[in-house]
Amino acid sequence: MLVMMCILWVLEIGSENPDIFFTDKEGRRNQECLSWGIDNERVRTALEVYFEYMESFHAEFFMDGLITEIEIGIGPCGELRYPSYPAKHGWKYHGIGEFQFYNKYLSKSLRMQQKKGGKYCGRKPEGTGSYNSRPHDTKFFCHGGE
Repeated sequence: MLVMMCILWVLEIGSENPDIFFTDKEGRRNQECLSWGIDNERVRTALEVYFEYMESFHAEFFMDGLITEIEIGIGPCGELRYPSYPAKHGWKYHGIGEFQFYNKYLSKSLRMQQKKGGKYCGRKPEGTGSYNSRPHDTKFFCHGGE
């Protein structure tokens, strides 16, 4: 019940501001975890969301009785999952996945890095393939690639 409340709560925030989620180049949002791009934004940071989740857990389960074993995870299956390979977007095992920085917060971070300079610094990579590409099938991951 508490987990479902947390999920609905995060989805509610995301309905108002979908850029809190990782986004692929097709504009598909991965609602399984919050984008790292919001860590320092005043939208409601991932740390605040998880802190409030833990406060809710404490209030719900530590009032009456004793808990002998619990598992608390910050991912959809109890783990922190890297968001580049969601099955719901077509990824299959052995595929390289896709970059997930096409939301306004991570794009802002890229622009800030671009000001620092460097050949590839701060720009979105090209020739990266798709979710099920193999590294040798892309221009990005090949010898001499970005």
